[in-house]
Amino acid sequence: MIRLSYSELKDFQVCQRLHHFSYRQGIVPAGKSIALEFGTAWHRAMSVWHTQRDLTASIAAFDAHFEDDPADTKRTRFIAHRMLQGYAKKYAEEPFKLLSDEQK
Repeated sequence: MIRLSYSELKDFQVCQRLHHFSYRQGIVPAGKSIALEFGTAWHRAMSVWHTQRDLTASIAAFDAHFEDDPADTKRTRFIAHRMLQGYAKKYAEEPFKLLSDEQK
């Protein structure tokens, strides 16, 4: 019986060559996607926010882990800064305590 993950099946449907190189040859892309880099930087910023409650430090943490890509207008420092500002305004007095985060 052949076992395939959803991702493997999707890659095969999109591009058989992609599937072959990824799943049969074990070749993976050299760099991270801009979305992954943005998400990683966002989680770093949220970690700082939940431990320090300092918007400036949260923005600095984001900026330390993300560089804008001119080809991507959806994920930019400007947008992240606005998101962090909105989050800090809305959740300035969160009633819960952070027990753990994803950082190592």
